[in-house]
Amino acid sequence: MKNVSSKALIALALSSTALFASGQAQDAASFYKGKTVNVVIGFSPGGGYDLYARVVAKYMSKHIPGEPTLVAQNMPGAGSLRAAMYL
Repeated sequence: MKNVSSKALIALALSSTALFASGQAQDAASFYKGKTVNVVIGFSPGGGYDLYARVVAKYMSKHIPGEPTLVAQNMPGAGSLRAAMYL
């Protein structure tokens, strides 16, 4: 009886390995193509962090494969805790 259960366990391990090995990873360009990425800013509009984040968001999409659209989104409140909890 012990021999049968160990063979079944080995067969299960081999079949699950074959199942997971058959999947292929998606490359970054096809993943980001046509998508929108939100850049969450934890401070109010018009401040220094807002300016830096918007400048980075403007030029960063050219450096991400697939060139997604980056949208800056302000979430002020509780010293950026609101933005951190959103993420």
